[in-house]
Amino acid sequence: MSLAPARPPLEPHVAVARALAEDALELPALPRVAYEVSAAARDPNRGAADIARLLERDPTLCARVLRVANSAVFGTQSHVVSVRQAVARVGAGEVATLAMTAAIQTALLERGPYQVVLDRWWRRAFTTALVAKEIARARKRPLDSPFLCGLLHRVGVPVVLRVLARTAGPQLADTLVDRVVADFEIDAGRTLCAAWNLSPSVRAAVVWATRSDEPDEFAEQVHTVRLALGFVEALAEKHDTDARALHGTASAVALDLYPEDLDRLGGLMPAIGSAVGDMR
Repeated sequence: MSLAPARPPLEPHVAVARALAEDALELPALPRVAYEVSAAARDPNRGAADIARLLERDPTLCARVLRVANSAVFGTQSHVVSVRQAVARVGAGEVATLAMTAAIQTALLERGPYQVVLDRWWRRAFTTALVAKEIARARKRPLDSPFLCGLLHRVGVPVVLRVLARTAGPQLADTLVDRVVADFEIDAGRTLCAAWNLSPSVRAAVVWATRSDEPDEFAEQVHTVRLALGFVEALAEKHDTDARALHGTASAVALDLYPEDLDRLGGLMPAIGSAVGDMR
């Protein structure tokens, strides 16, 4: 009995459009422990011991959290060796955010033909998230929402790449991949946001952060991500910590940040780069 011939690969745009239309994206699930840690961090009746017990159930997640908790961006004076220490040093909310970050990294960075592209996407996303958090800190705003908005504003990219890896045959040319991602990443990102039950502000960042027009929802979070992207592009990629190029930009004005605020943020870029390296 002969085997049925293998299906030929689909044209890339057709493959992604069909997966979106048929609800067949095969989205990854986040580890349950990440949600549980986030819930524990928000519960005033639970403490460091509860968070530690949850994280210790997932040694890989735990190790990643500790690695970043020891990075320069948190400014710890001595080495953190346990989750309980991490909670005491950087706070339950920060540890929960790091756990969610590590879980997202594990879920989305799969090995395959587009691993190099995925790694590049992750480094940029994590850098943007850390800068967005520092922008929020400078403005005395809560830190967790800007961080997640920065981390996930282009979360549609790995979703599209997963579809291409499964349906479009061998690795495609970079220019073609870029075109397919540009055409579908927002729709793919919105689908993942719904599947993971992410906040409306994250969904707004997915839709608006890479556009140039004024957002009609969650403008503060969107402008925070846009300004963070300005730092990533103007500073990190050029290995330059001079923030003058960002003075007077629409997002800096919308967030009411002064030149000295931007200069201080620019000075944090080396520590942020170190933290990104530690999260690999």
